[in-house]
Amino acid sequence: MPQKIVFLNMSDDLGVDGHKAVTALRIKSPSVRFKNYHVKKTEQVTEVNMVDFYRAFATGAHYPDFATERAKIRNLCQGATKVMLSIHGPMTSVNYGLIRSTLGHRPDEHVSYQQLANLLLNIFLPGVQYNFTLVMCFGARSSNYRLDHQNLDLIDWTDSFAYKLYQRISPQRSVRMTARTGELSFNMMTGVSEVQTEVAIQGTLEGRSV
Repeated sequence: MPQKIVFLNMSDDLGVDGHKAVTALRIKSPSVRFKNYHVKKTEQVTEVNMVDFYRAFATGAHYPDFATERAKIRNLCQGATKVMLSIHGPMTSVNYGLIRSTLGHRPDEHVSYQQLANLLLNIFLPGVQYNFTLVMCFGARSSNYRLDHQNLDLIDWTDSFAYKLYQRISPQRSVRMTARTGELSFNMMTGVSEVQTEVAIQGTLEGRSV
């Protein structure tokens, strides 16, 4: 049975960076046509540009189609094999992600783990099991970001953005969540996600490339 992936794109004003990931995912999980060849092919990766919706939700300034769009997002996520959400992540902070400004007239926008949790609690429904991937560079990295995170016993994982996000969601929703400690990218040939190694991260911190 093919996967149904919903990709919630909060990477930037225009969704450019997140859309690159969607393009890669569609290489890995192309649309399929079932036995009835008269039926339109089913897209396995559905992209939802979330920035305007998030801003309306966060400020309470709901636009006319807000409720309709929320219902659509809820239905998509409820029926998905996997829900992925992309947002930029700074290495040096465990408290917020970033919506990058690509329009030139506003600074990058901070999104706290509390704000992101509130958004997800609004679109994830009680009684539904969600497989959720946080597509965020350094999302699972601790505040002691200079430590080698392969030394698992030395890391306080509980102060990472991803852990704090999960802790706010999990008491109220059934979620299996994954996140990564390094920079994330997608291979445009294979569609496979790739994570920066600790060797490369340590090299960056030391001011050299590896």
